[in-house]
Amino acid sequence: NMGEDEREHYRHFANSFTELSEDISFLKDIPVAKMLYQKVDMPYLRRLAHEMGDVLEGISHTFSSNRYFEMNNQGVDKGAMVKVLAEKLGFTLDEVIAVGDNYNDVSMLKVAGISVAANNAVLDVKKLCTYTTTNDNNEGVLAEVIEKFVFNSI
Repeated sequence: NMGEDEREHYRHFANSFTELSEDISFLKDIPVAKMLYQKVDMPYLRRLAHEMGDVLEGISHTFSSNRYFEMNNQGVDKGAMVKVLAEKLGFTLDEVIAVGDNYNDVSMLKVAGISVAANNAVLDVKKLCTYTTTNDNNEGVLAEVIEKFVFNSI
């Protein structure tokens, strides 16, 4: 049930997508990795999450892009994956730099040794980070982070 604003959002970023018919019964036996509920109304999405209450028990949920209410299995989040990846690559979490801009990045930013917020990050993300870039997520945030924390520390 994609609205025109979401279609345009996907087209803008050159994402391909397939709209499903109203009958989604074919998904009944397919494991779902993630669910997104989209509406460009963050207060509404927060109210919805609050009103769902016990329905969300055992489900990790967060918000992103000022348009998504995201739901995953409990423990499936960016922070958990950063821990797994760091261990597989032989790094400690103190050696990890995480960069984010929205609530779905919080778990990752909390476990990283250096947490970086993009300049256009939501205020709550900026508050928990050790550094906020001068660039936003459309203007070279990663280049700024690499320059500051990698090249300047060599």
